[in-house]
Amino acid sequence: MHDEARIARPTAQYPPADITPKQFEDFVASLLGAAEPIVDNLLVTLHEKIVVADGTYDFDATVRYDFAGMSFLVLVEAKKHKNAIKHELVQILHQKVGSVGGHKGVMISNGTISKRCSSLCQRTRHCAGDGDGRSIHIRDQGRDTGPANVT
Repeated sequence: MHDEARIARPTAQYPPADITPKQFEDFVASLLGAAEPIVDNLLVTLHEKIVVADGTYDFDATVRYDFAGMSFLVLVEAKKHKNAIKHELVQILHQKVGSVGGHKGVMISNGTISKRCSSLCQRTRHCAGDGDGRSIHIRDQGRDTGPANVT
């Protein structure tokens, strides 16, 4: 049985939403904004540009919040793709997380994760596919604090 057949997405029975990539980014930001009741000082920003020594990065969204007296930065890429997410996109996000000092990186897609990307995630200590083919959670310095809770 092929991996694609083994992991049937519940949303596959419905036609894909006819939204633009910008609308998809807005939708992802609103999903992440739903965490407001469980964290302090939640701020979800679309297309925040972060300037660091090696360049300027424009993330689809950033999520800043405080929890237990600590401040966190999550970097988000929202990908509305017809094709599966390739491993190169995960590698780029991982590099960006390290460059800007982010605590987590999350890639959310309306599509699936390619077999090579899934293999990369299983093989390395840097990321993990969440199993539903919809998001990839970048681990922080090889220590995983749990998968992103994105539905």
